[in-house]
Amino acid sequence: MQTSTCKSCQQPLRWVRMNTGGLSPVNAEPDPTGNIVIENGIGRVLTGDLFAAPADPETPRFKSHFASCTEAEKYRKRGRK
Repeated sequence: MQTSTCKSCQQPLRWVRMNTGGLSPVNAEPDPTGNIVIENGIGRVLTGDLFAAPADPETPRFKSHFASCTEAEKYRKRGRK
């Protein structure tokens, strides 16, 4: 995964192909409170019991950049809040 920089807040991020097929920006550094894991180059959102379970130390978690970007609303798709 290559890193780039957010055009708005200038923080480093990575673009990850999600298991749903779309690309999603995630913060470049792992975050133990994140709900995204990247396995075999594909991102997957952890929900419910998977999110609550302790993370495998070999599989870092990441947080969506939308959760931390100060300008996230500019880039959200219409209809999403």
